[in-house]
Amino acid sequence: MAVHLINQQYQASKAMTLMAEGDTVILTNDEIALEVIATLADRKITVAILARTAFEGKGRSANKAYEVISEDDWVRYTTSDESVISWG
Repeated sequence: MAVHLINQQYQASKAMTLMAEGDTVILTNDEIALEVIATLADRKITVAILARTAFEGKGRSANKAYEVISEDDWVRYTTSDESVISWG
């Protein structure tokens, strides 16, 4: 399992090609959220969005395609024993 931090829209498509089942994706940019959530909807990858983003409450689907995490959760993810890959 790896944690992918996606900060910039132009990196999203590259990052998604390298994600594996069981990985976690943390989105820090509102512009990329819809694209990533839609693309990863059928894969066994956890998608998380920081609570401070404007996207947090918009378009939440019934199947809970993503989770909203706090900055404390972000720290927990990025300091765990899992590999962390930052995508710009």
